[in-house]
Amino acid sequence: MDMHDHSYVPPEVLPKPGLLGRGIRLVLGIFVLVGAFGIVTGFRQLVSLQRVPGSVELWLFALLLFASMRDVIDLGLGVQWGRKAQMITLILAGIFIALDDIIYRRLWAPPFGLLFCIWCLSIAIPLGVALILAAIFGTPGCEMRTYAALLARLQGRSASEHYCPGGVDFIDRWEAHIGKK
Repeated sequence: MDMHDHSYVPPEVLPKPGLLGRGIRLVLGIFVLVGAFGIVTGFRQLVSLQRVPGSVELWLFALLLFASMRDVIDLGLGVQWGRKAQMITLILAGIFIALDDIIYRRLWAPPFGLLFCIWCLSIAIPLGVALILAAIFGTPGCEMRTYAALLARLQGRSASEHYCPGGVDFIDRWEAHIGKK
């Protein structure tokens, strides 16, 4: 099954996360939110840097967010944009880098720095919060479905589930299999 086909499954099809699955989601959520906090606290510095940041951690974090972007948007918002948001992000980044080069004569200046920070936060915050909520509530499958599951729970109904494109739900299946023995 292609994890990006956006075929939702009925409630209770996917196993609920056990302690290990919840723990991993919690750790990942904290990691993502700590990264977002780093962007917030370094916001002014990141926007006004005179050169491209050399932090490997920053670029790995941005790469993780870019890879997660499709699922954060599609599964979190329940839309089917596919790679469109990533392509738009790359096009905007190219435009802003060109503006930086034309106006400031460097590749990293306030226009791109601002875009970069806002983009990071717009992906990291919903992802980090969803991971933590998935750990707390034991949401099966993709953590980005936690928002829909929480809303459905408040309305007294069940929400559809989706396999985790990031693969964290393999731990849930493993824990469910071990629990049956």
